[in-house]
Amino acid sequence: MVDALFGTVTVPGTIADGLRRGEIVTVLGFGDFHVEGTRPRLRPGQALNEYVNGEAR
Repeated sequence: MVDALFGTVTVPGTIADGLRRGEIVTVLGFGDFHVEGTRPRLRPGQALNEYVNGEAR
């Protein structure tokens, strides 16, 4: 499952394929992957931000 989503060194995953096509890839509860300029970026979702900042319910 993880390899299919994130890929491996030799085989790109779903996220990489979507980014190459210029899409924004959303993983619910985690965040959005997108490209800024030529670099892939993660925009964390609210749940991930709250957990990391100790604000999770």
